[in-house]
Amino acid sequence: VSRLQTYAQNPFAFFLQYGLKLREREVMTLTPAERGTLLHAILEGVFGQLMQAGQPLGSLTVADLVHLVDEVGHQVLTSGDPTFDIFNSSARMRYTSEQLMQQVATTLQAMRRGQPNNQHIQTAGTELPFGMGKQGLAGLKYSLPQGSVSVRGKIDRYDTVKVDNQAAPFLTVVDYKSSQRKFELAKVLAGLELQLVTYWLALEQDQSAPVGAAVYWNAQTPWL
Repeated sequence: VSRLQTYAQNPFAFFLQYGLKLREREVMTLTPAERGTLLHAILEGVFGQLMQAGQPLGSLTVADLVHLVDEVGHQVLTSGDPTFDIFNSSARMRYTSEQLMQQVATTLQAMRRGQPNNQHIQTAGTELPFGMGKQGLAGLKYSLPQGSVSVRGKIDRYDTVKVDNQAAPFLTVVDYKSSQRKFELAKVLAGLELQLVTYWLALEQDQSAPVGAAVYWNAQTPWL
């Protein structure tokens, strides 16, 4: 999905990045993408444990939540995955990783209000791929005059929502962002903001329950 957006914004940049596969020279510094990768990994781990236990986020106290984030965060950082090596490379980076875990804990405390302890809203899946082989959902395919296009990607999270006066539940797509992001319909129509609507379509074509909402969740703290 992000490749389609890149092409819509700047076809020449798309050619350089995905055609010639040019890359900037690597510098030993923490990038926003690496921060986002750690943030996503911790959130995936937290919600994975909650799904395994059949608990909504709102069932945890603030102390339990902070403890769970700390536990999952240290599991990720000591997993041996080279993606996270930079976070263990110096005392400064270790301090930064602790600050990022605090950011995740603050984000989850805000999310608790959206998953109260009444089982009406509960996470049903995280990091769900579509169009990536046998695992996950089927990809989206579109026929064009010049040929066909297959779209693949990964959905950060989706929740099941039950409404008291409504018999059937519906699904909500949640896409995490480590920087400020707002949904803008004008950008969608211009082909510059495709993620949420693409995730919506991919989930709806594969699941029996309809998708009723899709949101960006800005996991951001101003002091970090």
